[in-house]
Amino acid sequence: MNKDRELFISRFEKNATKNNYLKSFNKLDDFLSYKNMSEDMFLNQLRSLEMFKKYEVLQELVNIIKKDVSPRVTKLYFDSLFKYFLIIGIPLDYTQKRIRIQFPRIVNKRFEGLDKIGINKLLRIAQKPNENNNVGGRESFAMYMKTLIGSGMRETEGLKITPSMIHFEEFPTRLDLPGTITKYSIPRETFLPTKTSNELRDLIEKKKVNQHETIFTKNWTERTLVDYEVYFENIREKAGLATPNRVKYQQNDITLHSFRAYFITTFTDHNQDSFGHALAGHTKDLTVYFRKSLKDRQIIYASVMKDLEF
Repeated sequence: MNKDRELFISRFEKNATKNNYLKSFNKLDDFLSYKNMSEDMFLNQLRSLEMFKKYEVLQELVNIIKKDVSPRVTKLYFDSLFKYFLIIGIPLDYTQKRIRIQFPRIVNKRFEGLDKIGINKLLRIAQKPNENNNVGGRESFAMYMKTLIGSGMRETEGLKITPSMIHFEEFPTRLDLPGTITKYSIPRETFLPTKTSNELRDLIEKKKVNQHETIFTKNWTERTLVDYEVYFENIREKAGLATPNRVKYQQNDITLHSFRAYFITTFTDHNQDSFGHALAGHTKDLTVYFRKSLKDRQIIYASVMKDLEF
């Protein structure tokens, strides 16, 4: 790997992020091999070409990338390389990229998602006896799933919540999520349905979790979420929810993240699309959301929460 690539990758801490960039560089190498060019020759070409010609060359790069990956991954890899080009000093423009480059689109593909029947299947299997379960207990894992369904949190956020963040005395139960556990470090709130809230409080009392201990995992590491996801994959397989799209394209998976999508979809079905996105932590919706009073926010959530109880 050349020094520019090494320096670029060293900017990131997470191994998963680094691996994505390495895969992107592999695609760039495929393109360079196809063009019979060195990286330096290609970069100098991008620096010297007229604007229109630059994006014609980048379109060729997209066409090479898309040969054996999904449309979503094609865009991910290209955007990674585009960022790399910018950082090492290639004069490119995001607006021109959007106007001049055509990315592959998903056509006639079946999108897979969770409905109530699928969620109930998953929960039934999650609560069945399993001697090999090493994720913290069947009851705890099922409760974690219900918490994600009811609150729209990201998977990692759900594993980092403590009793101190939960206002059981309010209706609906409110979760105050500090910036220390949320994406982009932006504090926000969400809520829980009554049934889920009561079961969660019982679990906290049963496990004797103190106010500042995490509820679902005691020693959080990046590996913790991986273990939970692997365990969920086994549940998904048993529920018959593994899809051809997942195997072929590595997308549209039914994963722990799908509970968040179900949460947002539920609010969309009740004509509260922006509200659901705000509770799930989409930043562009939060500014509008917090202009409503707490009482108004509670009323809106309460009108939807029956569809989030399992």
